[in-house]
Amino acid sequence: MTGLAGDMLSGIALWVTRRERERERDDDALRALLTALNTTKRYIARLEGLEGGDTDTEAELVRLWQEAAVRIRRTDNELGQRLQMKADYWTNPSHWSDEDIRTNGIQIDQVSSDAQKILADV
Repeated sequence: MTGLAGDMLSGIALWVTRRERERERDDDALRALLTALNTTKRYIARLEGLEGGDTDTEAELVRLWQEAAVRIRRTDNELGQRLQMKADYWTNPSHWSDEDIRTNGIQIDQVSSDAQKILADV
């Protein structure tokens, strides 16, 4: 097909392809966020039986939260910044007060609520 009809079809195909890539990007971002969230919840549940904490697990949480922050920033920049703060928190949790955690909106329940809102919007 040539001419205007061909150009229109090419434009539509490009738009569909771009939209599919955006959906894949959004799904990857949400998947990274949920992985970080669920891994953190499991670790918090285990912490009750640990003295001090597990530095290897905390290092993994830093990586997971950073990954989630990078992936979600194009979908929700403000959330991406808070997820990076969550990664910063896990670099040394003892340096963060409960007030710091609340002020920055990085409580696990708050982040979980934000993830549920994203899931509901899809």
